[in-house]
Amino acid sequence: DYRQEALYRLGITCLHSGESKKAESYFNQMNKSSKLWRSRAHLGIALINLNAGKYRTASDQLIKSLKLSRTTRGAYLLTLIALQENHIKRAKKWAMRTRTLDEDHPMAESGRAIVLQQLGHGDDALHLLNEIENKHPESCELQLTMARIAFSEKLWDLTILHSEKAVSMCPELLQGYFL
Repeated sequence: DYRQEALYRLGITCLHSGESKKAESYFNQMNKSSKLWRSRAHLGIALINLNAGKYRTASDQLIKSLKLSRTTRGAYLLTLIALQENHIKRAKKWAMRTRTLDEDHPMAESGRAIVLQQLGHGDDALHLLNEIENKHPESCELQLTMARIAFSEKLWDLTILHSEKAVSMCPELLQGYFL
């Protein structure tokens, strides 16, 4: 449906330009459409709440989104929120669920790598991400995850390398990434 796609694009654009209220208005207009678009509307509202630091509300919206359409992105974001809230067990659960949704998606293993790093296995996390990068060199999320883990591990050259790749590939993703 072209109208739903246009509303979604408008919402995402407003979100990236800092107009959260306007973005939410567009996402709310999608609530009377197909399951797929309602799922994306919940995802959009979750992103608004993530940017505002409202993790519980973001989680609730992501779960609503996943009930309508099982997306890798939604499960991956739930992994990041669980880690932000220091719920390692829940993060592991969401990381594994992300993997079952689409094993070949770069975010499927990225969540697992972040959990590994949080458990003190940064080298294993980076090794896993290097394997994924060979299959998905174009993934912005993957570059950001690699930069984030390298930074946490105090690997400055690697942090710079992957941060520069992320900036050159898709600068719009940098907003709100480092939760």
